[in-house]
Amino acid sequence: QQLLVEASGPLSQIPGIRVIPLTPPPLPGGGSFPVDFVIQSAAEPQQLSELAGQLAQKAMASGMFIFADIDVKFDQPQTEVVFDRDKLR
Repeated sequence: QQLLVEASGPLSQIPGIRVIPLTPPPLPGGGSFPVDFVIQSAAEPQQLSELAGQLAQKAMASGMFIFADIDVKFDQPQTEVVFDRDKLR
């Protein structure tokens, strides 16, 4: 955890990119972050993107988060594939 804190400073100085060092969870499952917000709307994609940006700004302004990431998916079907490791052996 201390390494992540120490790495965050220098990595954030790299122009043109946003670097977010993370420690993977000890056990698989669930989301990869402690808090996820899902916005569902019939609004136009541009408006929905703006709303997501506002939510991320307010989350950061609250001081309760070290970063906020927007992962936009518009009507994209998703599939999660989980392999049974025992059967693969």
